Amino acid sequence: MPSRVLLALLLVVAAGGLALAPAGAAADPPPARFSVDPGAPVEDQPVSFTAQARCEGNVRCTWSGDDGLSGTGKRIFHTYANPGLYRVRLTVDRAGGDDDEDDDEAERRIVLLVLPAPPVPAPPAPAVSDEEADAESAPVPTAPPAAAPTPAPT
Repeated sequence: MPSRVLLALLLVVAAGGLALAPAGAAADPPPARFSVDPGAPVEDQPVSFTAQARCEGNVRCTWSGDDGLSGTGKRIFHTYANPGLYRVRLTVDRAGGDDDEDDDEAERRIVLLVLPAPPVPAPPAPAVSDEEADAESAPVPTAPPAAAPTPAPT
């Protein structure tokens, strides 16, 4: 009986359409795109970085950047202590086996502007009633000067 050869195809969804590749062929590395929330962070505010790649199985997502930013996984959090410009780097690595030459890697770097925190507004002054306001603005009555004592007869 003749042997049957099953040719498996891997369907890869690529930007701009569909492409077919034989199973086992190296696929393009996943995109190293990510989002930042909030989009305009301020100092001392937690910032989340979320990769758009799958980041599981043989796909490794590694984060690095200024101010001690580092981590692995789909989503990390970091708080910047000072305003300024910071670099953020996401490396998405698809391991192709034991040989590093088979690895596919995509990388994206951005510069993130961290703004100073807005000043804390002063608390509002306590409300003053109309009577209290009138009492504060009314002239304070003063007593007439006391007459000098008359000396007693000797």
